Amino acid sequence: MPHPPFFSQLSWASLRRPTGFRARAVAVASLAARWVSFWIDRSTNMKQSLLLCAAAILITACGTPLYNGPNQATTVSDRHPISVDQQTMSLSVAIDPTSHGLSRGQLAEIDALVTAYRTRGHGPITVTAPTGTTSDLDAAETAANVRQALNNFGIDYRDIQGSSYRAGGRPETVIVSFTRYVATSSACGVYKGEFVSRMRNMPHPNFGCADRQNLAAMVADPRDLARMQTSDPMDGESAASPVSAAKSPENRVNETGFIDTIGREPVDAR
Repeated sequence: MPHPPFFSQLSWASLRRPTGFRARAVAVASLAARWVSFWIDRSTNMKQSLLLCAAAILITACGTPLYNGPNQATTVSDRHPISVDQQTMSLSVAIDPTSHGLSRGQLAEIDALVTAYRTRGHGPITVTAPTGTTSDLDAAETAANVRQALNNFGIDYRDIQGSSYRAGGRPETVIVSFTRYVATSSACGVYKGEFVSRMRNMPHPNFGCADRQNLAAMVADPRDLARMQTSDPMDGESAASPVSAAKSPENRVNETGFIDTIGREPVDAR
């Protein structure tokens, strides 16, 4: 144990000298005061050292990453990302030289294709006809009938484009196709370490997976998950029309009376 520097001037030997009681009491009080002052100075230095250590720990903590593994991701979307990919949806329309026009079954299939295109389709609808065969005229006629059917079901001709392909011995069909987006989430059912994570109040690998699966399955247009749609500017005249109609004298009704009679038709007292 370190000794205070005043021991060189005041020691226990000085207390043993044959002096009076008052002098000896003064010496004891002086020794006690010096001891108290020494330990106060020492505790102040210890407090300063502790504050410096705490500041160093806080600075080190600021440089620590938010998570250090896949099971400690910051959000559920990081742990179970949803991938959005393009997919080509197509319909093959058989070429029948003996028939004139499309059959009812083919028209029903085209109608279903148009419904799917309006829901999730992006870009134009492509009508691809085979070339380099002996039935090029029949293929061109079938492609024209398909374009006419698409227009009858509500698709503008400007949204329909044509193309061709070399049949090369394959069955000769007219292919109607468009591009759509598909959302896919990570697979669920990973229960490894779930019990330990729950006991420690930490996220486990399967946490939030069902929610992400439902979002990927229920979203109307998966492309919105990758890129939001642009909104049209607000029409002020359309927004003001309901307000003007509500303020017109013709639509004002005298709503006075008891609570249970408001809104009812007036009853003729006669």
